[in-house]
Amino acid sequence: MTKSKLRRAFDFAYAQAGIKRGKNEVISLLLEPSELPGEGWKRTVVHTMRSGVIGEVDEIAKRARKRGYVSAWGSYKQPSSGKGLLLRVAPLDSAADARSRVSTLEERMMSLLRREDRARFDSVRHDLQVPEGVSRVGFEHVILKGRSQGRNFKDVCGSVQEIYYAVGCSGPAEGWTWDEVTEISGLQRNKIIGSQNYLKPRS
Repeated sequence: MTKSKLRRAFDFAYAQAGIKRGKNEVISLLLEPSELPGEGWKRTVVHTMRSGVIGEVDEIAKRARKRGYVSAWGSYKQPSSGKGLLLRVAPLDSAADARSRVSTLEERMMSLLRREDRARFDSVRHDLQVPEGVSRVGFEHVILKGRSQGRNFKDVCGSVQEIYYAVGCSGPAEGWTWDEVTEISGLQRNKIIGSQNYLKPRS
């Protein structure tokens, strides 16, 4: 394991450690497999992480960390289609912070890809027709080399009040349409809107 990979593994473990007040409430905001369109979905992994500990530690992340907030990630698979899905829900300090996260999706995705071998990706930006509160920019990339060659990834995000959420879809070439991706985004948005677990832990 290289030094950078070792550091990422340490940061990931550190973000998951410690007291995470409100983690069950945040997990409950994630879609259940039975709420996804189609049959055979399984949720394979759920992670909760303390905000502002790993990844993009900007002022938004620092404010969320000061509040003691926790984000939740859910990983899903549909074996029959080869599709995968990653959902993230992250309470932030304010609705303005959540909207800011949505507005910078493209910048953050490009930054992520710049840290990888760009020769491995064919990346495309898409303007989407989506409901208010959902990013109107979708980001797609296709892996050109390696074991996952040809696999397609599509990402979109949105916000509901002070809650930021992200939807990442992966699958074989042409495995996901943008209509399907935005449908998942709408379902996740409605799950948050309908939830009674809006109270977040205060420090």
